[in-house]
Amino acid sequence: MSGAEASGFERELDDRSRDKLSEVHLFDIVDSTSSFLLRQAPPAPGKANVALADDQSAGRGRHDRRWVSEKGASLCLSLAYTFATPPDTLLGLTPVMGVAANRAFAATGLTGVQLKWPNDLVFHDCKLGGLLAESQLKADRQVTVVAGVGINLDLPSELLEASATDWAHRAIDLQSAMPSPPSRDELAALITAELLYAFEAFGMGRAAPLMAEWRERDWLLGKDIVVEEGNTVIQGEACGIDDDGALLVRTADGAQRIITGSVRLSGPYSY
Repeated sequence: MSGAEASGFERELDDRSRDKLSEVHLFDIVDSTSSFLLRQAPPAPGKANVALADDQSAGRGRHDRRWVSEKGASLCLSLAYTFATPPDTLLGLTPVMGVAANRAFAATGLTGVQLKWPNDLVFHDCKLGGLLAESQLKADRQVTVVAGVGINLDLPSELLEASATDWAHRAIDLQSAMPSPPSRDELAALITAELLYAFEAFGMGRAAPLMAEWRERDWLLGKDIVVEEGNTVIQGEACGIDDDGALLVRTADGAQRIITGSVRLSGPYSY
């Protein structure tokens, strides 16, 4: 145990999650919860470590974009999990995380959260949070995934308005999304439990139901989009994801399967 007092988060954990966790690190502030866990020794197979912070000085999103927050305004949580049996592929990890987060929201009474490929959480067409999956592969084929989850809890109004992206006019937080939002510790415990369930299913090759659940929450489905990855630009209609979690896009040249990239809506957007 390290950092701030751990009793709140630990008290909210269910027995199964508590048994699966080898280490819990709680911080007032840390550079990045995911970076911290990546610097630590990985947990044993079938076990997990958690890092939870009130604030991050260098929070990261995809492509090393900075995750901006203020102290106590966001959930900054990362979970390192070592698969008991190394999966054949790590494709699909981020969609699995999205389903886990959505299930945690549903447990608090928040419904209507959607998932934007590859890693965004959407509510009322606004960005509620983001996900980041990073992996470590050891010489003995031991695979550890570090799952980073950032959720807007109660952002200052100026930060909400300043958080426009190329696909959403603004951010939204749980304080705005529901009348009685959960505490940070309650939400962190629920997400931890759901991530553990989801990663265990993924490792055992049972991700199909999770992918089906993701498709029911697909925010991009049917929208005209632009996908950018390096110098490659693909424009077309979002048509869901395949069983590996790759994005399917219908273009003028036929169907395209996208494994990685940044996605924005095509042309001006308004809701």
